Amino acid sequence: MNKQLNKFFIFSSPFIRLWVSLFFFILIHFQLTSQTGPKVINLADVESEKYKGLDTNGKIKYIDSLYTISANITRRNSDSALIVGYKIKDLSQLLDYTEGIAKAQETIARANVNKGNYEDGIALAKETLNYALEIGADEVYLDCINVLGLAHFLKQELHNVYRYNQMGLKYSKKIGSKQKMYLFSNNAGTILARIGDYDKALEYYNSCLSMLEQNPD
Repeated sequence: MNKQLNKFFIFSSPFIRLWVSLFFFILIHFQLTSQTGPKVINLADVESEKYKGLDTNGKIKYIDSLYTISANITRRNSDSALIVGYKIKDLSQLLDYTEGIAKAQETIARANVNKGNYEDGIALAKETLNYALEIGADEVYLDCINVLGLAHFLKQELHNVYRYNQMGLKYSKKIGSKQKMYLFSNNAGTILARIGDYDKALEYYNSCLSMLEQNPD
């Protein structure tokens, strides 16, 4: 009888329920994200006749595609992401594309954080955060918040991570960005699990699962 009660206690504990939920969350997330992803664009195309022949809208789309690529490669190769960031900035300045400049600076800040240059990354992310808000670049604004959260997470300053996380989640809800709501909810679950608040972490992970089910794309 005692053994049965012990087994029941183990599998009904918040810790075990958290990891069971997290397992299914990761499984669903992997299945969905593995089906799609940005294609790698040859950065040499920037100097090619093909790029030079694009109209302004075409060049802006190309710059935006570089930004997507930079986000995809930062963790694997932060040096390459840094190069892409400066390339985005150069091209955006030539076109006077303000959102592109904000995207470039966020890329550079994120690359610096991943390289371990935390203070440089934090300073630039804060500067870009204000700039993005000023020009109405909501998604870049939220990306900068995520960079700040990442920097403090790597510095083991979890109180600052949670502060930026809640800031991002609140703004994501304000503008109705489902993708960013998912991102910040997932991050909140990670932070809370790390500090041992498994019940609260489970709530965030379950909300992520709910968002994936409702918006599989």
